[in-house]
Amino acid sequence: MMRIFSTWLKWSLGFLGMGGSLYFLARFADWRQFTRPPVWLLGSLLGLVFLEMAARAVRLRRAAVRVAAVRPSFFQAVWINALGDVVGAMTPSSVGGEVSRLAGLARVGMAPKKAFQVIVAERVALAMTLAGVAGLALGFMVWRAPQLLDLPSLRQVVLVYGGAVAAVAVLVIAFSRYRKANHRQVAWRQYLSTPDLLALALVHHLVRLGLLPLIVAMLTAQVPSPVIVVWSFVLSYGIALLPVPSGGGAVEVTFMTVLEPLLGGHTTESLLLWRLSGYYLYLVLGALVVPSGLIRFRARKSADEGAPTVS
Repeated sequence: MMRIFSTWLKWSLGFLGMGGSLYFLARFADWRQFTRPPVWLLGSLLGLVFLEMAARAVRLRRAAVRVAAVRPSFFQAVWINALGDVVGAMTPSSVGGEVSRLAGLARVGMAPKKAFQVIVAERVALAMTLAGVAGLALGFMVWRAPQLLDLPSLRQVVLVYGGAVAAVAVLVIAFSRYRKANHRQVAWRQYLSTPDLLALALVHHLVRLGLLPLIVAMLTAQVPSPVIVVWSFVLSYGIALLPVPSGGGAVEVTFMTVLEPLLGGHTTESLLLWRLSGYYLYLVLGALVVPSGLIRFRARKSADEGAPTVS
């Protein structure tokens, strides 16, 4: 009974969060400013989303081969990531995303312990590349616009994600020392990642952080201000820190409040294109992919190992 209640509560909170996001977008955006964007712009954004999804699927496959010696198919990798996108959008701070990806890896035949190691390898690659991107961005801001460092929201996001990167590094070192103490081989390459995983993780960050500056540049025909890049980082990664599914409208309100002086008549159009390409399009594609995977990948217990396999 409690499990059923918890499931209903989780999905109810998810839909409320998404409803709040859509409500604030519809209620407070100035739709008189909106004009239909050109087809080439929509095509460019769609292409970037597909590129990021493909790179993420390849990254998951390579991590699975390296860590677990299991190679999921490309569609299986896309399905697992789509499952994480959909469930993550329905849970506070996207906490359910990685748990659902673990379940997805187990469903396509991977042992739970190996699945956990695959997710850790992916997270380490993302954390390392994010630290590099954030470091370069901060260096650029100190050089070109040091006053931007006075933004409290930027400092908080950098602090939280910097702490997360440091925590990952501490956990990896502690785990390796534990394995040494127990006379087990330490697979450093699995957890400190390798160039191919780092390159594929970098694609994720560049697409996610580049969508907003690209949209602004195409709509205004001008090089975006460094402030746009800063707020792209704050809004893109800050949303994951909010304990409300889909941000509950906070992202939309912050975007319109902060960027209106910079974007003027392009604020509503920029916000809509950015949220659609960077968030809601993933949910729509996930809603199309996830049911197909649930039907195709019916896990069962193996008779000899007790591990789930694909039927």
